[in-house]
Amino acid sequence: MKIYIQILFVLFFSFSSVSKAESNWTENVSFASKSEASTLLKKEDEYTKRLSQFDIQSRLHNQAGSKNELLNLMVAQTKDWTPDEIQLINKTNKEINGLIKQNGFHFTLPKIVFIKSTMQTEGGAEGYTRENLIVLKDELVSKDNKELKHLLIHELFHILTRYNPNLRAELYSVIGFHLMNDIALPSPLKDNLISNPDAPFDDSYIKLKVADQTIDGLMILFANKPYQKGTFFDYINIGFVKLKGEGKNKEVDLSDKNQPIIYSLDEVSGFFEQIGFNTQYIIDPEEVLAENFVYAMMNKKDLPNPEIINKIINVLQNKPIKK
Repeated sequence: MKIYIQILFVLFFSFSSVSKAESNWTENVSFASKSEASTLLKKEDEYTKRLSQFDIQSRLHNQAGSKNELLNLMVAQTKDWTPDEIQLINKTNKEINGLIKQNGFHFTLPKIVFIKSTMQTEGGAEGYTRENLIVLKDELVSKDNKELKHLLIHELFHILTRYNPNLRAELYSVIGFHLMNDIALPSPLKDNLISNPDAPFDDSYIKLKVADQTIDGLMILFANKPYQKGTFFDYINIGFVKLKGEGKNKEVDLSDKNQPIIYSLDEVSGFFEQIGFNTQYIIDPEEVLAENFVYAMMNKKDLPNPEIINKIINVLQNKPIKK
Protein backbone atom coordinates (compact mmCIF):
# COMPACT_ATOMS: atom_id res chain seq x y z
CA MET A 1 0.00 0.00 0.00
CA LYS A 2 2.87 2.40 0.82
CA ILE A 3 4.38 2.11 -2.68
CA TYR A 4 0.93 2.45 -4.24
CA ILE A 5 0.20 5.63 -2.29
CA GLN A 6 3.57 7.07 -3.33
CA ILE A 7 2.72 6.41 -6.98
CA LEU A 8 -0.60 8.19 -6.52
CA PHE A 9 1.11 11.17 -4.97
CA VAL A 10 3.58 11.39 -7.83
CA LEU A 11 0.54 11.55 -10.09
CA PHE A 12 -0.91 14.23 -7.86
CA PHE A 13 2.21 16.34 -8.45
CA SER A 14 2.40 15.46 -12.15
CA PHE A 15 -0.71 16.66 -12.78
CA SER A 16 -10.65 38.40 -7.93
CA SER A 17 -13.12 40.08 -10.00
CA VAL A 18 -13.95 37.64 -12.71
CA SER A 19 -15.98 38.03 -15.88
CA LYS A 20 -17.49 34.77 -17.12
CA ALA A 21 -17.80 33.43 -20.66
CA GLU A 22 -19.95 30.54 -21.85
CA SER A 23 -17.83 27.42 -22.42
CA ASN A 24 -15.05 29.33 -24.21
CA TRP A 25 -11.60 29.96 -22.89
CA THR A 26 -9.72 30.71 -26.09
CA GLU A 27 -10.69 34.39 -26.15
CA ASN A 28 -10.77 34.86 -22.39
CA VAL A 29 -7.24 34.04 -21.23
CA SER A 30 -4.13 36.01 -20.38
CA PHE A 31 -0.51 35.18 -19.63
CA ALA A 32 0.94 36.76 -16.49
CA SER A 33 4.40 38.27 -16.50
CA LYS A 34 6.73 37.36 -13.63
CA SER A 35 5.82 40.62 -11.93
CA GLU A 36 2.08 40.06 -12.35
CA ALA A 37 2.40 36.44 -11.21
CA SER A 38 4.12 37.56 -8.02
CA THR A 39 1.12 39.68 -7.06
CA LEU A 40 -1.42 37.00 -7.98
CA LEU A 41 0.28 34.15 -6.13
CA LYS A 42 0.71 36.18 -2.95
CA LYS A 43 -2.99 36.97 -2.83
CA GLU A 44 -4.77 35.09 -0.04
CA ASP A 45 -7.22 32.45 -1.28
CA GLU A 46 -8.86 29.28 0.01
CA TYR A 47 -5.72 27.25 -0.63
CA THR A 48 -3.28 29.56 1.14
CA LYS A 49 -5.72 30.09 4.03
CA ARG A 50 -5.78 26.35 4.66
CA LEU A 51 -2.10 25.47 4.30
CA SER A 52 -1.23 23.15 7.16
CA GLN A 53 1.96 23.29 9.15
CA PHE A 54 3.01 20.07 7.44
CA ASP A 55 2.40 21.65 4.01
CA ILE A 56 4.69 24.53 4.88
CA GLN A 57 7.43 22.46 6.49
CA SER A 58 7.55 19.73 3.85
CA ARG A 59 7.58 22.14 0.91
CA LEU A 60 10.35 24.20 2.47
CA HIS A 61 12.16 21.14 3.92
CA ASN A 62 12.36 23.11 7.13
CA GLN A 63 10.66 22.41 10.46
CA ALA A 64 10.84 26.09 11.32
CA GLY A 65 9.48 27.26 7.96
CA SER A 66 6.77 29.92 7.82
CA LYS A 67 3.85 30.58 5.49
CA ASN A 68 5.42 33.86 4.32
CA GLU A 69 8.63 32.03 3.42
CA LEU A 70 6.64 29.53 1.36
CA LEU A 71 4.71 32.25 -0.47
CA ASN A 72 7.94 34.11 -1.19
CA LEU A 73 9.46 30.93 -2.60
CA MET A 74 6.40 30.32 -4.80
CA VAL A 75 6.80 33.83 -6.18
CA ALA A 76 10.56 33.44 -6.71
CA GLN A 77 9.91 30.40 -8.94
CA THR A 78 7.76 32.27 -11.48
CA LYS A 79 9.05 33.16 -14.95
CA ASP A 80 8.04 35.24 -17.95
CA TRP A 81 6.35 33.41 -20.82
CA THR A 82 8.12 33.17 -24.17
CA PRO A 83 6.25 33.90 -27.44
CA ASP A 84 6.64 30.24 -28.46
CA GLU A 85 5.05 29.02 -25.23
CA ILE A 86 2.13 31.42 -25.56
CA GLN A 87 1.59 30.31 -29.16
CA LEU A 88 1.66 26.63 -28.14
CA ILE A 89 -0.85 27.09 -25.31
CA ASN A 90 -3.18 29.23 -27.46
CA LYS A 91 -3.09 26.60 -30.22
CA THR A 92 -3.93 23.83 -27.74
CA ASN A 93 -6.67 25.93 -26.14
CA LYS A 94 -8.35 26.37 -29.52
CA GLU A 95 -8.33 22.60 -30.02
CA ILE A 96 -9.85 22.12 -26.56
CA ASN A 97 -12.51 24.71 -27.25
CA GLY A 98 -13.39 22.77 -30.39
CA LEU A 99 -13.86 19.64 -28.26
CA ILE A 100 -16.13 21.53 -25.84
CA LYS A 101 -18.36 22.61 -28.73
CA GLN A 102 -18.17 19.21 -30.44
CA ASN A 103 -19.33 17.48 -27.25
CA GLY A 104 -22.13 20.00 -26.68
CA PHE A 105 -20.93 20.88 -23.18
CA HIS A 106 -22.39 23.90 -21.38
CA PHE A 107 -20.67 25.69 -18.51
CA THR A 108 -19.34 29.14 -17.71
CA LEU A 109 -15.68 29.95 -17.28
CA PRO A 110 -13.97 32.96 -15.71
CA LYS A 111 -11.15 34.82 -17.37
CA ILE A 112 -8.23 32.42 -16.91
CA VAL A 113 -4.70 33.60 -16.15
CA PHE A 114 -1.74 31.35 -16.99
CA ILE A 115 1.35 31.52 -14.78
CA LYS A 116 4.73 29.92 -15.52
CA SER A 117 6.73 28.40 -12.66
CA THR A 118 9.54 25.96 -11.91
CA MET A 119 7.05 24.28 -9.51
CA GLN A 120 9.69 23.28 -6.96
CA THR A 121 7.38 23.98 -4.01
CA GLU A 122 4.76 21.73 -5.60
CA GLY A 123 7.05 18.74 -5.96
CA GLY A 124 7.71 19.36 -9.65
CA ALA A 125 4.02 19.36 -10.58
CA GLU A 126 3.20 19.96 -14.23
CA GLY A 127 0.19 22.06 -13.34
CA TYR A 128 -2.23 23.16 -10.64
CA THR A 129 -4.95 25.76 -10.17
CA ARG A 130 -5.85 28.44 -7.66
CA GLU A 131 -9.06 30.43 -8.13
CA ASN A 132 -8.95 31.47 -11.85
CA LEU A 133 -5.20 30.82 -12.16
CA ILE A 134 -3.59 27.89 -13.96
CA VAL A 135 0.05 27.51 -12.95
CA LEU A 136 2.13 25.47 -15.39
CA LYS A 137 5.63 24.03 -15.27
CA ASP A 138 8.34 25.79 -17.27
CA GLU A 139 9.04 22.84 -19.60
CA LEU A 140 5.93 23.01 -21.77
CA VAL A 141 7.65 23.41 -25.13
CA SER A 142 9.12 19.92 -24.73
CA LYS A 143 5.65 18.38 -24.31
CA ASP A 144 3.96 16.73 -27.25
CA ASN A 145 0.55 18.11 -28.16
CA LYS A 146 -1.44 15.18 -26.79
CA GLU A 147 0.24 15.33 -23.38
CA LEU A 148 -0.20 19.10 -23.12
CA LYS A 149 -3.84 18.84 -24.18
CA HIS A 150 -4.49 16.22 -21.49
CA LEU A 151 -2.89 18.48 -18.86
CA LEU A 152 -4.83 21.59 -19.89
CA ILE A 153 -8.17 19.75 -20.02
CA HIS A 154 -7.46 18.31 -16.56
CA GLU A 155 -6.70 21.77 -15.13
CA LEU A 156 -9.70 23.25 -16.94
CA PHE A 157 -11.93 20.86 -15.01
CA HIS A 158 -10.79 22.34 -11.69
CA ILE A 159 -11.71 25.84 -12.90
CA LEU A 160 -15.03 24.51 -14.18
CA THR A 161 -16.07 23.00 -10.83
CA ARG A 162 -14.82 26.00 -8.85
CA TYR A 163 -16.99 28.46 -10.80
CA ASN A 164 -20.02 26.21 -11.44
CA PRO A 165 -21.12 24.97 -7.97
CA ASN A 166 -24.33 23.35 -9.19
CA LEU A 167 -22.46 21.41 -11.85
CA ARG A 168 -19.87 20.44 -9.25
CA ALA A 169 -22.56 18.89 -7.06
CA GLU A 170 -23.98 16.91 -10.00
CA LEU A 171 -20.55 15.74 -11.15
CA TYR A 172 -19.50 14.63 -7.67
CA SER A 173 -22.68 12.56 -7.39
CA VAL A 174 -21.61 10.61 -10.50
CA ILE A 175 -18.90 8.91 -8.41
CA GLY A 176 -20.88 8.67 -5.17
CA PHE A 177 -19.75 11.87 -3.44
CA HIS A 178 -22.20 14.34 -1.91
CA LEU A 179 -21.54 17.99 -1.08
CA MET A 180 -22.00 19.21 2.49
CA ASN A 181 -20.94 22.03 4.78
CA ASP A 182 -17.19 22.68 4.89
CA ILE A 183 -15.83 20.62 7.78
CA ALA A 184 -13.47 22.06 10.40
CA LEU A 185 -10.98 19.35 11.31
CA PRO A 186 -9.45 19.43 14.80
CA SER A 187 -5.78 19.48 15.74
CA PRO A 188 -3.47 17.66 15.46
CA LEU A 189 -5.06 16.22 12.30
CA LYS A 190 -5.52 19.60 10.60
CA ASP A 191 -1.85 20.41 11.22
CA ASN A 192 -0.81 17.28 9.29
CA LEU A 193 -3.11 17.53 6.28
CA ILE A 194 -1.51 17.43 2.83
CA SER A 195 -3.32 20.13 0.88
CA ASN A 196 -4.32 20.08 -2.78
CA PRO A 197 -4.62 23.54 -4.39
CA ASP A 198 -7.11 22.08 -6.89
CA ALA A 199 -9.43 20.95 -4.10
CA PRO A 200 -8.91 23.03 -0.95
CA PHE A 201 -12.30 22.38 0.66
CA ASP A 202 -13.34 19.58 3.01
CA ASP A 203 -16.94 19.67 1.86
CA SER A 204 -17.83 16.29 0.36
CA TYR A 205 -18.46 12.80 1.69
CA ILE A 206 -19.03 9.29 0.39
CA LYS A 207 -21.01 6.43 1.92
CA LEU A 208 -18.81 3.42 2.63
CA LYS A 209 -18.95 0.13 4.49
CA VAL A 210 -16.75 -0.56 7.50
CA ALA A 211 -17.39 -4.15 8.60
CA ASP A 212 -21.20 -4.26 8.80
CA GLN A 213 -21.59 -0.52 9.39
CA THR A 214 -22.35 2.19 6.80
CA ILE A 215 -20.46 5.42 7.38
CA ASP A 216 -20.26 8.87 5.81
CA GLY A 217 -16.57 9.45 5.10
CA LEU A 218 -14.65 12.65 4.33
CA MET A 219 -11.72 11.74 2.09
CA ILE A 220 -8.42 13.28 3.19
CA LEU A 221 -4.72 13.08 2.44
CA PHE A 222 -2.61 13.40 5.56
CA ALA A 223 0.82 12.85 7.07
CA ASN A 224 0.98 10.07 9.64
CA LYS A 225 3.38 11.98 11.89
CA PRO A 226 4.74 15.52 12.29
CA TYR A 227 7.34 16.61 9.74
CA GLN A 228 10.94 15.98 10.76
CA LYS A 229 13.04 15.67 7.62
CA GLY A 230 13.07 14.17 4.16
CA THR A 231 10.21 14.17 1.66
CA PHE A 232 6.48 13.89 2.13
CA PHE A 233 6.58 10.42 0.51
CA ASP A 234 7.57 9.01 3.90
CA TYR A 235 4.40 10.39 5.50
CA ILE A 236 1.53 9.95 3.03
CA ASN A 237 -1.78 8.35 3.93
CA ILE A 238 -5.22 8.37 2.31
CA GLY A 239 -8.00 8.23 4.87
CA PHE A 240 -11.71 8.65 5.42
CA VAL A 241 -12.79 10.69 8.44
CA LYS A 242 -16.01 9.35 9.95
CA LEU A 243 -18.76 11.98 10.04
CA LYS A 244 -22.05 12.32 11.86
CA GLY A 245 -25.11 14.45 11.18
CA GLU A 246 -28.10 14.50 8.87
CA GLY A 247 -28.21 15.68 5.27
CA LYS A 248 -25.59 18.27 4.40
CA ASN A 249 -25.00 19.27 8.02
CA LYS A 250 -22.08 17.12 9.08
CA GLU A 251 -19.40 17.20 11.74
CA VAL A 252 -16.49 14.99 12.71
CA ASP A 253 -17.47 11.92 14.74
CA LEU A 254 -15.00 11.72 17.63
CA SER A 255 -13.77 8.63 19.45
CA ASP A 256 -13.86 8.05 23.20
CA LYS A 257 -10.44 9.73 23.27
CA ASN A 258 -11.94 12.83 21.61
CA GLN A 259 -10.04 12.23 18.36
CA PRO A 260 -11.33 11.87 14.77
CA ILE A 261 -12.04 8.31 13.64
CA ILE A 262 -10.07 7.70 10.45
CA TYR A 263 -10.35 4.61 8.25
CA SER A 264 -7.75 3.62 5.65
CA LEU A 265 -8.51 2.44 2.11
CA ASP A 266 -7.91 -1.12 3.30
CA GLU A 267 -10.54 -0.79 6.03
CA VAL A 268 -13.44 0.37 3.86
CA SER A 269 -15.45 -1.29 1.10
CA GLY A 270 -17.65 0.16 -1.62
CA PHE A 271 -15.19 2.87 -2.65
CA PHE A 272 -14.05 1.57 -6.03
CA GLU A 273 -17.56 0.35 -6.80
CA GLN A 274 -18.57 4.03 -6.84
CA ILE A 275 -15.53 5.84 -8.28
CA GLY A 276 -14.77 3.11 -10.81
CA PHE A 277 -11.47 1.94 -12.25
CA ASN A 278 -10.94 4.39 -15.12
CA THR A 279 -8.03 6.11 -13.36
CA GLN A 280 -5.48 5.37 -10.64
CA TYR A 281 -5.42 9.05 -9.71
CA ILE A 282 -7.67 8.57 -6.68
CA ILE A 283 -6.36 10.97 -4.05
CA ASP A 284 -9.49 13.15 -4.13
CA PRO A 285 -12.91 13.03 -5.84
CA GLU A 286 -11.93 16.19 -7.71
CA GLU A 287 -8.94 14.43 -9.28
CA VAL A 288 -10.89 11.27 -10.08
CA LEU A 289 -13.43 13.38 -11.94
CA ALA A 290 -10.81 15.56 -13.66
CA GLU A 291 -9.25 12.50 -15.28
CA ASN A 292 -12.64 11.14 -16.29
CA PHE A 293 -13.47 14.58 -17.74
CA VAL A 294 -10.35 14.33 -19.91
CA TYR A 295 -11.55 10.94 -21.17
CA ALA A 296 -15.02 12.35 -21.86
CA MET A 297 -13.61 15.31 -23.78
CA MET A 298 -11.24 13.16 -25.84
CA ASN A 299 -13.76 10.36 -26.45
CA LYS A 300 -11.53 7.70 -24.90
CA LYS A 301 -12.75 4.15 -25.48
CA ASP A 302 -12.20 0.76 -23.83
CA LEU A 303 -12.42 2.08 -20.27
CA PRO A 304 -13.41 -0.26 -17.40
CA ASN A 305 -16.33 2.00 -16.41
CA PRO A 306 -17.72 3.79 -19.49
CA GLU A 307 -20.95 4.51 -17.60
CA ILE A 308 -19.06 7.14 -15.56
CA ILE A 309 -18.00 8.90 -18.75
CA ASN A 310 -21.56 8.77 -20.10
CA LYS A 311 -22.94 10.32 -16.90
CA ILE A 312 -20.37 13.12 -16.98
CA ILE A 313 -21.31 13.83 -20.60
CA ASN A 314 -25.00 13.96 -19.67
CA VAL A 315 -24.34 16.41 -16.83
CA LEU A 316 -22.30 18.73 -19.06
CA GLN A 317 -24.91 18.52 -21.83
CA ASN A 318 -27.58 19.43 -19.26
CA LYS A 319 -29.29 16.07 -19.64
CA PRO A 320 -30.74 13.95 -16.80
CA ILE A 321 -28.38 11.35 -15.35
CA LYS A 322 -29.61 7.81 -15.89
CA LYS A 323 -29.29 5.85 -12.64
